Amino acid sequence: MSEEIKRPALWLHLSEFFRALNERRRADNFLKTHQSSNQVEGYPILIIPGFMASHVSTGPMRNLFDRLGYKTIDWGLGRNYARLEEIDVLSDMIEKIYNDHDQKLTIIGWSLGGIYARRLATLHADKTRRVITLGSPYRHLQSPNYANWLYQLLLRMRSKDQRKEPKWVEELILPVPVPSVAIYSKTDGIVPWQACMDEADQTDHQNIEVVGSHIGLGMNQEVLAHVLAILEADDQVTASSANTAIA
Repeated sequence: MSEEIKRPALWLHLSEFFRALNERRRADNFLKTHQSSNQVEGYPILIIPGFMASHVSTGPMRNLFDRLGYKTIDWGLGRNYARLEEIDVLSDMIEKIYNDHDQKLTIIGWSLGGIYARRLATLHADKTRRVITLGSPYRHLQSPNYANWLYQLLLRMRSKDQRKEPKWVEELILPVPVPSVAIYSKTDGIVPWQACMDEADQTDHQNIEVVGSHIGLGMNQEVLAHVLAILEADDQVTASSANTAIA
């Protein structure tokens, strides 16, 4: 990207919490009543929360997907303190999910969770159906944002070895080896939206713009509708392939 990437406008940052509350309120009926247009086969979906968030933040999304017939899996590591070494734990989890379900899984990552998701998809391309990121600044992880100060504070509390950024972080800009969708918002008040998308849409790598806050993305009705459309399309492909194999 040739344009200079700047920190989101201050007014967007200061209004994050209130906008997220409104998004959650507006999505309430959708979360409770939405029905799939097709029969869902129900493949596994691993959902990873953002920086400083936990399973609580992804609860509404997981509950919706479970109600519709998908098999969601919480990342199971409590609050996300940006310990990049947790990739190893998640890597073992993916192996187990794949073996337990005998199906490829979709990985959804919110903010920092999307960074993890892209790395895991690269490590386990043979077991991953798709990656969906929500406001994840994988193209410019060091771009100006409103979360970096807390990340740096946590970093200083670790040993020198733990402070070293793994080499794979530099490779995040590269396309993942599986189909991917990057959902981003130009009204994101935490990270710059330009860092949260691929440089251009490609056949297997799509960018989707929504309107919303950063901390409300996982409970934003527009986001949920897009994600469900993607899941249902993938689900139909799986069902069609299975029927063809039986025939």
